[in-house]
Amino acid sequence: MLEFIKLYGWEVLGTVSSLVYLYYSIRESAWLWPWGIIASFVSIQVFFSARLYADMSLQFYYLVISIYGWWYWSESKSTDKQHVAIKQVHSLLALKLIGVTVVVYLALLLPLLYVPALLDIASSDMPFLDAFTTAASIVATWMLARKYIEHWLIWIVVNS
Repeated sequence: MLEFIKLYGWEVLGTVSSLVYLYYSIRESAWLWPWGIIASFVSIQVFFSARLYADMSLQFYYLVISIYGWWYWSESKSTDKQHVAIKQVHSLLALKLIGVTVVVYLALLLPLLYVPALLDIASSDMPFLDAFTTAASIVATWMLARKYIEHWLIWIVVNS
C-alpha cells in the first residue's frame, strides 16, 4: 500500500479533489472553487512529471479562474440573487470563443514545439493535442465561471 501511495499518491489526491469539485459543480455550489484550487496544485506536479507542459501551465490559469469564479459566484449571491443564473451561449459569443480558442491554441503550440530545445528540457510528448486540450480547457473554465451551460460540451471533447 505504501508503494502504491508513493507511486500514485498525487494522482489519487488529484482525482479525489477533482471528483469533489465536480460534485459541487453539479450542485452549483461555490465550494467547487476551493476544491478546484486543490486539484490544480496537485495537477501541476502530475503534469510536470508527465512532461505535459501546456496542461501543467493550465493549472496556473485554473488557480486564477478559480479565484475569479469564487468571487463572481459570491458577488452574485450578495446582490440578492439566490445563485448565478445558468446561461446559454449566443451565436456572436460562440464565434468569439472559437476565435479565442484558436489564438490560444497557436500561442501554446509554438512554444511547445520550440522552447524545450532552447531550455534543454524534454519536449512535450504530444504538443498538438496538449495545446488543443489546454486551449479548449481555458475557454471551458471561463464559461463555467460565467455559468454558460455549453461548457460541458467542451469538457466532453477535452476529456475524450
